[in-house]
Amino acid sequence: MRSVTKRSLLAMAAAGCLAACVGSTPPPALGARISLTGEVRIIGNAPHPMAVLQVDDQTIWELTGISIALARPLVGRRTTVRGTVRRAPAPGTWMPALEVESTAPP
Repeated sequence: MRSVTKRSLLAMAAAGCLAACVGSTPPPALGARISLTGEVRIIGNAPHPMAVLQVDDQTIWELTGISIALARPLVGRRTTVRGTVRRAPAPGTWMPALEVESTAPP
C-alpha cells in the first residue's frame, strides 16, 4: 500500500510538471523580431533615464533605439512595441532589451 501511494504521488507530480511545461512558451531568442504590449515608463533620472515597457506578466523590458523625447508621450499608456530582441530574458539577466522599430496603440 505504501509503494502505491508514493508511486501515485510521483505520477501526479510528473503530470503537474508536464502540464506546467506545456502551457508555457519559451522566451524569445536573441535577434528575434517580436511584438510586446504593455505600459511604457521612464525610469532613472538625468543624466541616465531609460525607457522601459512593463508587459502583462510584469517583466520589464528596456527599450533601446527610442529617445526619451519620443517615449515620453507614451508614458502610462498601453502600447504595442515591435522590435528586435537585443538582450534575451534568461536567469541572471538584469533586464531584457528590445530595440524598437515601431510603436502603436494595442
